[in-house]
Amino acid sequence: MQNHTQSPIRWIGSSATRSPSIISCGWKISPYQVPRIVLPDELFVNIVITIGAKVNRFLAFLQNVALSHLEGI
Repeated sequence: MQNHTQSPIRWIGSSATRSPSIISCGWKISPYQVPRIVLPDELFVNIVITIGAKVNRFLAFLQNVALSHLEGI
């Protein structure tokens, strides 16, 4: 003789598909909003100035290395 009663897990699954209000339990679920970060423009200007200074220093170093090799010739 077979038992025709549903298992609790099957009953919860079938009830949830018929009635979404069981899942929400009356809570208002709003879509997730990504927090916004506002950075000042001066930050980017300072970063670019710093990078430019480092690049210029490196190019000056390369120029000095090249000139020192030319002096030896």
